[in-house]
Parts: sequence; C-alpha cells; structure tokens
Amino acid sequence: MVPFAHIDKAYDDGERTVVFTADDLSALPEERNREIDIIEFVPTNQLDPILFDRSYFLEPASKSVKACALL
Repeated sequence: MVPFAHIDKAYDDGERTVVFTADDLSALPEERNREIDIIEFVPTNQLDPILFDRSYFLEPASKSVKACALL
C-alpha cells in the first residue's frame, strides 16, 4: 500500500500528465460553498455503454443537505 503522502495529484489530457505540487494546490481559490453546479450533461453517444449497467451517485461529503443523483 502506498502512503497517502506519496500520492501525487495530477491531470492527464491524453497527451501529457501535469503533476500538481502543494504550492499549486494552495494557490487555488478557496471554495465558497459546498454545492456542485451541473452545467450540462454529456450526450449519450459519447459514453461507453458499459457505464449504463449501474447508477452513479454524486453526494457531498459533509455540510450540505443537497445531494444529486445522476442516473
């Protein structure tokens, strides 16, 4: 098992991977609320059909009573 301190945070765009440092993450603006705004849904033809076999739920970890169920 890898200790949490040794796990990096990164973004992979398909061509390259950008690793974020602790300084990068601390420079991000603080969150103002704990709600997630859903801006748009992905068209069905862009999803792998294997993902339709079960439901996925997105729920806040704490401090918010509002939860979104994505079906």
